[in-house]
Amino acid sequence: MGRKWSNFKAKLRNDFYEPNRGNVSKVLNAKPGSIPPDQWISLVTYWSSSKGKERSVKNRRSHGCQVIAHTAGSKSFACVIEEQTVDGIPPSRAHVFLETHKDRKTQLAPMDEKSKQAVVRNLFNF
Repeated sequence: MGRKWSNFKAKLRNDFYEPNRGNVSKVLNAKPGSIPPDQWISLVTYWSSSKGKERSVKNRRSHGCQVIAHTAGSKSFACVIEEQTVDGIPPSRAHVFLETHKDRKTQLAPMDEKSKQAVVRNLFNF
């Protein structure tokens, strides 16, 4: 539910809020019909605030640092570990990595060049 709400707010921001526009009143007047006015005002005020802008910059920077993307979707690593546990023995970290970095189409691991490099690098460290 939280992810859906977050994605919805991100879509609203992309569709209705232009930070370089400079005129917040235009954004406030461009309210989508499905959003209550008080909530729209709060959201636009937050996006325009220094705290909201700082958080946006920080999140963009953090996302840009991600070099290896997992393909487990919304499933947590704990769920993957529980599913792969056999007779009470959890899988190795390497096995979990391979399970969560498969190519979605072929179901072969690893999916991208960075993942392949990580696998090869770590195979010789075990």
